[in-house]
Amino acid sequence: MNSKESFQIKEIYKSIGSKLRLLREDKGFTLNQICDLIYKKYSVRVNPNLLGKIERSESKIQTHIFLLFCKFYKVNSSFFLIEKGIEENT
Repeated sequence: MNSKESFQIKEIYKSIGSKLRLLREDKGFTLNQICDLIYKKYSVRVNPNLLGKIERSESKIQTHIFLLFCKFYKVNSSFFLIEKGIEENT
């Protein structure tokens, strides 16, 4: 992987994290509350500390967790990638 590809991947995770935070805060949820709701709805535990790291782009999100959040917030996965030139063919 070259440095351009590495940069693009970091930007994707940054976009996902910032939009997860935006969606959560828009609904008025804390990290603990959203993780509890995800568990109650889908029986999947998400650690609030890990989610905070994902939102700050300090950790990567696993695919199945990402898809749960898409489903929970009722948004298409592309919602997380359309930002400042981050698009499918970039």
